[in-house]
Amino acid sequence: FAVGVDIGGSHVSAVLVNITSKEILKDTYAEEPINNQAEAPEILQVWANTIKQSISSIDISELKGVGFAMPGPFDYHKGVALFERVKKFKIGDIEEKVSQIVECISIIWVFFQPLF
Repeated sequence: FAVGVDIGGSHVSAVLVNITSKEILKDTYAEEPINNQAEAPEILQVWANTIKQSISSIDISELKGVGFAMPGPFDYHKGVALFERVKKFKIGDIEEKVSQIVECISIIWVFFQPLF
């Protein structure tokens, strides 16, 4: 399994995907609102809680990866937000921060992929 995470300005959503059958497991869909005026640690905690909710139905050993869809500007190869003057995204290395909060996925690679 892999979990896909969509980061938006007002929400975060996550869903599990069976990477063998390429099937989206709709019953694992989780979505939470984000207070876009909140500090980075609060926002990251919402991300983590949403991911944890989505993966709660599987054994963590079955999780092979996490994919994020995230708006730019962003260094997708390094997993580092490049936003200026946007308080909530002054959080440096997203992969490291998310892995620290979602303890159960600390050894799983987190990939960032540009949409274009």
